[in-house]
Amino acid sequence: MPIKPKSPERSAAAIDFVRWSLDNGKSQAETLNYVPLPPALIQQVEMYWQQSFEATTMTASAIGKR
Repeated sequence: MPIKPKSPERSAAAIDFVRWSLDNGKSQAETLNYVPLPPALIQQVEMYWQQSFEATTMTASAIGKR
């Protein structure tokens, strides 16, 4: 994903989807016999987003309400 995306709405939607997956995927991963991501790795991903992407400053739902 580009640091300065052409479409902030689409980038924010993609980040929202991945964030939802990280927040809600643990139980589904266990059900499917996958190993869930460790909390420390999830924190690293979120910190990277905050430092690297302008799209993380807003969620897709917030962008749509502008």
